[in-house]
Amino acid sequence: MTLAAAVYRSTTEDVGTFFWPQPETADLLPFRRADTDAVRPVEDIAIEELAGLAAELQGSGVEMDAGVVEMARLTGLKRLRAVSRERLEAAWRRASAGPADEAG
Repeated sequence: MTLAAAVYRSTTEDVGTFFWPQPETADLLPFRRADTDAVRPVEDIAIEELAGLAAELQGSGVEMDAGVVEMARLTGLKRLRAVSRERLEAAWRRASAGPADEAG
């Protein structure tokens, strides 16, 4: 991890550290959908990317409860556990808050 830290910018979350190839990250990143049958565990996806997915759903008029379920489906989760739900809800709130209010 030391080599990566010397070359790339990183963000640290409660689930781990994410490295970014560019000097800066955006508050929202486009969600990279998994292959048809693949699962992308929520804890392996940076909050910026989950927030990008949430913003996409919000832009389509989806409400939070239905949006969190849809986010879980799009990541390939078969069962939405409490820990995953909390992370998806945090991403939803981050997308709702916008860049100026993301501290919470």
